[in-house]
Amino acid sequence: MLKMIGILCVCLSCAGMGFLKSFQLSRRMKELKQLHRIFLLLKGKIEFGGETLPESLVDIGEKTNEPFANFLMKAAQKLNSYSGNTFAHVFTACIDEELKGCCMTQEDKKELREAGEMLGYLDKSMQIQAIETYLKSLELTMQDLHDVLPEQKKLYQSLGIMGGLLLGILLI
Repeated sequence: MLKMIGILCVCLSCAGMGFLKSFQLSRRMKELKQLHRIFLLLKGKIEFGGETLPESLVDIGEKTNEPFANFLMKAAQKLNSYSGNTFAHVFTACIDEELKGCCMTQEDKKELREAGEMLGYLDKSMQIQAIETYLKSLELTMQDLHDVLPEQKKLYQSLGIMGGLLLGILLI
């Protein structure tokens, strides 16, 4: 009886891991869409608003959800503290601190860091061009993910279930 309970726990935990990975893929897509929205808003603030970058980050942070709201607020707070760090340094530090729990890949974070390096020190037109370049890159990433998302989700779920069943059979 105890062995059967153990086998059932192994099967369920493996299936749970497959569904967790599937959920993380969906969450990554949602986070990339939110990041796209943030940079569209930032582009509009730079292009048409007369606000400073920290003020823009606070305004956008109030309109977004976690994990990006806290990320933008912390970046604006650090920029307003006038610690002598460049925007790129503050932006990168906030990515490392505040976006630990998000489902973006290391490649996504690397591209976000590179976009942050282009902001804050260039003139207005160059910042807008850098944001547009990042937005195009983000759109390509989202399109690629959208194309493979259903198959990958189903694959992870199936692998979790089948892997759990295989381990259950091996434990019998």
